[in-house]
Amino acid sequence: MYHLIVTPVGPFGYAVAERLRDLCHDIEVAGAPAGSVAPPPVPDPERPSGPRLNLLVAWRRVPLMEREFDEESFRSGQPWLPVVLDHPVLEIGPVVVPGAGACHGCYLRRRTQHDPARAVRAAVENHYDSDAVAGPAGYLPSTALFAAAAAADVVDRLRNSPEDEAGRVRQIDVPTQQVRSGRVVGVHGCPRCGLGRPEATRSYERLPELLSGVWK
Repeated sequence: MYHLIVTPVGPFGYAVAERLRDLCHDIEVAGAPAGSVAPPPVPDPERPSGPRLNLLVAWRRVPLMEREFDEESFRSGQPWLPVVLDHPVLEIGPVVVPGAGACHGCYLRRRTQHDPARAVRAAVENHYDSDAVAGPAGYLPSTALFAAAAAADVVDRLRNSPEDEAGRVRQIDVPTQQVRSGRVVGVHGCPRCGLGRPEATRSYERLPELLSGVWK
């Protein structure tokens, strides 16, 4: 059973985190004061061992934190889940389970691959990385409640069957409540969620081992 650690960013993140207290068991909330939009620290890699699920809840995209959470996940082997209000879409996922699905970096590369406005998105996210308070202000309480309920459902699914949830992304259009769901396909050559070996050498690096009995 995963111990749930929620790291909220911004007022929306804290509103979702408080509702998650009522919806999930074995949960703790980390981070800065509730009114802050400053990035909280990434999960502490020195915390006691044991299965844990790191859940990042943010009021808008936090590109640097998302990268840091992904890196910590693959260092520790612990899963993580982003919940981001990327207006007008509430995005839950991808569910990152090291060794059982695509990493968050592969998701970002796939998103860029299919995004006709990739240059605009890149400029906005670079600005977000440089200015912690930039972003759309305000949210509806009903959106926070809906986000908490949807995230709690994913947490339950992940706790019961991590492999089935690995790589799953759910996107909810907030104005219409329409839901899209899919699974991320890892990018060829990714050293994290692929074979874990450098692409440049993996085609031949095991040849000496495999051919050791052929000649002396």
